[in-house]
Amino acid sequence: MRDSSEWTQLMYDEELERRLLGAFLIGYDEAFRESPRIEADLFYSNQRREIWGAIQRLISQGRHPDPFAVHSILKDRGVEVSLGELIGMANDSIPAPDFVWAVERLRELRTRRQMVEAINRSLRRLGLDDAPQILSRVLDELKAIQELAVDGIGIQPALLAELVAAYRQGELREPPQLIPGILPGAGLAVLAGRPKTGKSMFALQLALALAEGGVFLER
Repeated sequence: MRDSSEWTQLMYDEELERRLLGAFLIGYDEAFRESPRIEADLFYSNQRREIWGAIQRLISQGRHPDPFAVHSILKDRGVEVSLGELIGMANDSIPAPDFVWAVERLRELRTRRQMVEAINRSLRRLGLDDAPQILSRVLDELKAIQELAVDGIGIQPALLAELVAAYRQGELREPPQLIPGILPGAGLAVLAGRPKTGKSMFALQLALALAEGGVFLER
């Protein structure tokens, strides 16, 4: 089971969010150019989303979103954020050369949150009350989704949830092996390699061993 710090690193980065907001408060040109591409849900907490909303409002009015102006808007909205905290964000802002990287990193974390939420919904639809615990084990065991790519993830949440459910009910077992660890008895196997590296000879020797019922690579 993952501890809370590991889950935090997987789902969001509070410090990076603060420093990205600080780039707007300090007035980086790069930040203003990128502002139309930044969505509120990049930020994990409602408070930071409110700060971003105030910054957006000022930018749309052609005003510089300095800490004092942002604090004034937040105060009118009843959002409790101190002026000192906003000034601290500005002082700790992300360096201008790292701004685009920071935005992409927050997008990656948002995709992870969306994927985890979708998997949880699928698990609950299947009647699995301990979905968070199951999801933790899935993320630990399946390296293919542990890093959760930004695009083209390839594994649908509903399918993954069904596989987890089948495994828990004993319906998903290790397939029979023709050659243990090399060739399964069912499904598709791929033999790949650079040209002229012995793939054809490897396949012929494997086929001969199967035909004769012999041993292949000591298996």
